[in-house]
Amino acid sequence: MYYSDWGQDQPNGGIEDCIVLDHKDGYRWHDYHCETQMFPLCESKYGVFV
Repeated sequence: MYYSDWGQDQPNGGIEDCIVLDHKDGYRWHDYHCETQMFPLCESKYGVFV
C-alpha cells in the first residue's frame, strides 16, 4: 500500500528533511527545515491534562 498527501509543489526538492501538516493547504504535507519551530498537535480525552 502506498499513501501520499503532499501539498501542491511539495516536496520542493530542497534540503528540508521534516514534514508538517500545513493548515493553509488543507493540512496536506509540506517539507520544512527540522530546526523550524513548530507547535505539536495533540489529542486528549476531555478533562484529562498531561
